[in-house]
Amino acid sequence: MDKIKNSPLREAGLRMLVIMVYSVIVALNFKSFVQAGDLFPGGFTGLTRLLQRCAQEYWHITLPFAPLNLLFNAIPAAVSLKLIGKRFTMYSCLAIVFSSFFTDMIPAVPVTEDILLICVFGGLVNGFAISLCLQVRITSGGTDFIAIALAERKNMVIGGTVITGGRGRTLENRLRMLGIDHFYVDCMDKITAIREYMAGQGLDPANVIYMGDDIPDLDCMREVGLPVCPADAAAEVIEASRYVSEFRGGEGAVRDIVEQVLRARGDWARDSQGVTPSSLAASR
Repeated sequence: MDKIKNSPLREAGLRMLVIMVYSVIVALNFKSFVQAGDLFPGGFTGLTRLLQRCAQEYWHITLPFAPLNLLFNAIPAAVSLKLIGKRFTMYSCLAIVFSSFFTDMIPAVPVTEDILLICVFGGLVNGFAISLCLQVRITSGGTDFIAIALAERKNMVIGGTVITGGRGRTLENRLRMLGIDHFYVDCMDKITAIREYMAGQGLDPANVIYMGDDIPDLDCMREVGLPVCPADAAAEVIEASRYVSEFRGGEGAVRDIVEQVLRARGDWARDSQGVTPSSLAASR
């Protein structure tokens, strides 16, 4: 039984369960909040929604959500397959496929007509759904594929360490599944942890990026050269940051940081070599 519990089959089953839960939540959120409030979220979901609205408004044609969303995600997924790996891309594509089709299948169920409530609760629900995917190393698609792939090719370290007050074997297993070898759990002294990590890795604090979103992160943010945060961070954290992403946590903030670093290094969209087999071989 122990072998079964720790087998790849159990890992695959957990990821599929998360994908199904994520897909249903995202579809319900889209139909209950986004569509009901006539909102246009960011990314490919928002672009798909915009095309649906234009087709309905100007040509009186009802376009299905799934084919458009899958089409937009096709090229980023292909890049991910080449530069990141089959498993990550496969599971992420399953999340995109199921969430897209559930969005077409689930009927609209408006919860409220108050735009403020729709924005607040819609954002919270969407953030929760995305966090489920991230826990099992899956992306919800879109330009996250491109940012992660470029970061992999340019040898950027993303999520070099995680410092959290959370604890438990489940959390540790999830971090290992994400490929994070260095992490600090049940940690109430984050500043000591990050100093220990930087010293052990031979890192100059001036060259370290730290993303935080709440008060316990402030000491660490003052310790490094580039403290950053998502748009929905605490006011004190925003004030301490050298860069504040326009995106909220779980809604593209990490992807945004990756893009900004690549732009600063002159590596963002520098050429078209990143998606060809020859350039891949040359970069390894």
